[in-house]
Amino acid sequence: MRKLVMLAALMCFCLSPLFSQDMQPEKFPDSKLIQITYMKFHPGKMGRAMEIVRDYFMKASVQSGTRTPMMAVNMMTGEWDMMVVWESDISDLEWRRSPDGIKWQKALNELAGGADKARELQEEYGSTIAASTSDMGRKRNLN
Repeated sequence: MRKLVMLAALMCFCLSPLFSQDMQPEKFPDSKLIQITYMKFHPGKMGRAMEIVRDYFMKASVQSGTRTPMMAVNMMTGEWDMMVVWESDISDLEWRRSPDGIKWQKALNELAGGADKARELQEEYGSTIAASTSDMGRKRNLN
């Protein structure tokens, strides 16, 4: 039995170059990299967090021409209160401070009435979140 297993493994190693000669690079069709962020809010704070998002963060995104979430889901079960899905790009990982981030921050500063007020809003929003985590995935069309 052991000899049979070793023979099968040897054949796989010897034959695999023959199969790889006809292989061509192929991307996944219609796929997008997405970032999924899960958030848990402190008790009673989700409403205020959503006010800040609606009245300032989303408006800053529209005003600056930067990305808005693809989807936001209020969770009914599990440990998280909300899931937000963003279209992403692998190059997003290269930036400490991206050009889009700078445009968004400038728009938020304007909407909030100055950089200090914008910082206060961001700190208040951060204080509403008890925990969060993010995952990356590939969005695919199933049709």
